[in-house]
Formats: sequence, structure tokens, C-alpha cells
Amino acid sequence: MDRIIEGVQKRFYADFKYISSQYGYGLEKGIAREEVVVDFLRRYLPASLHLGPGIIIDPEGHQSKPQDIVVFDGHNYPTFPLSGAHRLFPREGVKGVIQVKSELNSPEIRDGIANVKSAKILVSQTGERAFGVLLAFSSGVKGPTALRTFASENDVYLEPYRTLDRIYVFGKYGLEYKDDDRKGQLRAKRGHEIVGLYTKKYTLLHFYRYLLAALNIPQTSEWKTRDYIDHYFTERRFKSFRLPEEQED
Repeated sequence: MDRIIEGVQKRFYADFKYISSQYGYGLEKGIAREEVVVDFLRRYLPASLHLGPGIIIDPEGHQSKPQDIVVFDGHNYPTFPLSGAHRLFPREGVKGVIQVKSELNSPEIRDGIANVKSAKILVSQTGERAFGVLLAFSSGVKGPTALRTFASENDVYLEPYRTLDRIYVFGKYGLEYKDDDRKGQLRAKRGHEIVGLYTKKYTLLHFYRYLLAALNIPQTSEWKTRDYIDHYFTERRFKSFRLPEEQED
């Protein structure tokens, strides 16, 4: 299993590098970048989930900002086609949203927070909670700098149901919430601490495990799908870092 996980991550990175070499900058490259993530998710998530770009809507016509990837219950809810692969997604079927960036920096974090918030507000009005994740293939900022921006811009202690839940920079680090017992949490609550994890080799594994937990797959069973990978999810693979007020990069 260890070799399988490592092989999946290597293929994932190789796909992104190939896509990057074939496309230029701008919209075309952005679409190709998102397709790499969608292809991975389709391989490892249930087929009943629709994955693709679009806008979330409510019955009154309110709309979210454009989402790179919407994770949607395509088995029970319809979608409405826009141009190309883009669709309108009724808020009732939205499980989560993912923003994808080639390189992470502070403006991209702020942009990701705003996009995710616009989606989660609509979903929260149904009484449900959607997850929101920002993914990046590289980073122009160090982990503590990203952590500082994430913590200061996210309003996590004011409106936790509207906030960005996770940031992952593949091959480098992830940002998450921990409770008083230092256990990672799916979504923020008052008092949770925002921390970073240097994951390097297992960033993709950490992201995948988070998705399984956030989607609650399967919903009714004594075992969980993530039991198959938890044996390889040990503290020795992840070095945590925090941001005291006086800490510098």
C-alpha cells in the first residue's frame, strides 16, 4: 500500500507537469490544471459524485462565485449546463468546492477564501455544511507566511460555516484546524487552532483522507473507507508547524 500511495502521487505530479508543458498561460492552462485534479478524484471517489467547474445557485437566483471544481451529488440532483464543462449546481446537492491554483501566494489565498465563502453561504442556508479546499501545485510563499494569511483572512472564529477549511500545496505542506487535543478537524469551530503540516511525500494522501472524512464515505457501516489508508497515516510522516506572533519566515 505504501508503494501504491507513493506511485499515485508521482503519477499525479507527472500529469500536472505534462499538462503545464503543453499549455501556455491563462484560461487554457487553468482548465487543464483543474482536469488533472478531476481525473484523480474520479479514480478514487464514488461514481455517483459529479465533479466539474461551475456556479452554485439557489431557487431565488443567487449565485456563488465561479468554482474550479464542485463536488456534487449527481445521483439525486440535476445540474444545468452552461458553456463547455461548466454547469449550474443547485445548492442542495453540493458536497464541497475546490479551488485549484498553479502557485500559491497571499493574493491567491484571499481569492480562494472569497470564492469558497460565496459557495458555503448558499449551502449553509439549507442546513447542510459543504467543505471548501484550496489546492496548489507549487508555492511562492513559505508555510508560515501562508499560515499567517490563512489565519488572518479567514474569519474562522466569526463564521466557521462559511470559511475555507483546508489549504494543500502538493509536495510541501497543508494547513488545517486542530482542537484542544491536537486532533485534526474537518471544519473550524471556535477555539480551534490553525496549524501547518509539512507533508512532502504524503500531501496527496492527506488531501484524499480529508475528502473521505468530509464526504463521510460510506455513511452507514462499522468500517470507513479511510481505514484502508490510516495504517500509513502516522505522525512520523507529518511534521507540524505553528505561528507564534513573533515568528518570522
